[in-house]
Amino acid sequence: NNFGGVSKNCLVTILNGSNDDDYEELNLIRHSPYHSYESFIHDQKSRLDCFSLLSLNVQSIRAKFDCLLTFIEGLKEHNIYFSVICFQETWLRPDDSTSLLSIPHYNLVHKGAYASLHGGLLCYIHESLQFRTIELGPNSDIWESLFVEINDGVNNKKMIVGNIYRPP
Repeated sequence: NNFGGVSKNCLVTILNGSNDDDYEELNLIRHSPYHSYESFIHDQKSRLDCFSLLSLNVQSIRAKFDCLLTFIEGLKEHNIYFSVICFQETWLRPDDSTSLLSIPHYNLVHKGAYASLHGGLLCYIHESLQFRTIELGPNSDIWESLFVEINDGVNNKKMIVGNIYRPP
């Protein structure tokens, strides 16, 4: 009950209660395996033509940006590109500049921390994808969210990517 119980601020309830017909059939994916660098590359090589999403809790994007950029550049050597990259706990504030956090061939969207000092969300969307940010439900004081509607531009299929952080 301290965190809203099963109804107040419940993400699934909020999303399923949306009146927008475009989001009537939500498919929430909850699979998130752990990998070594080598197994990760091996696994991703079998999915080169698929939509791919990387989600990480970075605990300060500025402190780890060089390492993340090196990781992403290293994957490029294996022709591995993510469609979307999501980071939580960026520690960015709403008015912080993101000009030094750009990644080649990606568009950056961020939402500053508002539920916790250690919050903040950031999404990198590959330049080949059309997108727009959307609001699904009100801002909460117990979790943060950044939703992006993505259109693949080829098949005109839409999907929603939700980048969510709930502080401990």
